[in-house]
Amino acid sequence: MYAEGRYWIYPTEDGHPGWSGTRFNGFSSPDLVHWTDHGPVLDLADVSWCHENAWAPSVVRKGDTYWMYFSACQSIGVAKSANPGGRSPTRSANRSPPRGSSATSRSTRTPSSTTTAPPISTSGRAPSRRPG
Repeated sequence: MYAEGRYWIYPTEDGHPGWSGTRFNGFSSPDLVHWTDHGPVLDLADVSWCHENAWAPSVVRKGDTYWMYFSACQSIGVAKSANPGGRSPTRSANRSPPRGSSATSRSTRTPSSTTTAPPISTSGRAPSRRPG
């Protein structure tokens, strides 16, 4: 994702037994050569419904809000932040369990502010202006 003059990536951690990663770090670069590790942008310790199996994040921007869709505990979660590095006071994370999943019995109340998460863009277009 390109935001605020930098390229951002949010990889899944690896090397944990049973895919038991617990956080997503954010990395940014002005030029795709030099990278900065911003540390955890979402830590499952801060998620009320799951603390393990962090997997497959994807971040999109809609207006002034950054939305991270991710999977954890065999459910899909969405977190929001005011900046691409996460860890903002407006951050929250909620989930939507798969249809027919036993996880539906464990679902939590979702604040109305997260029920309007935007769809993920599928344009696949790179930013039109690259940093020089």
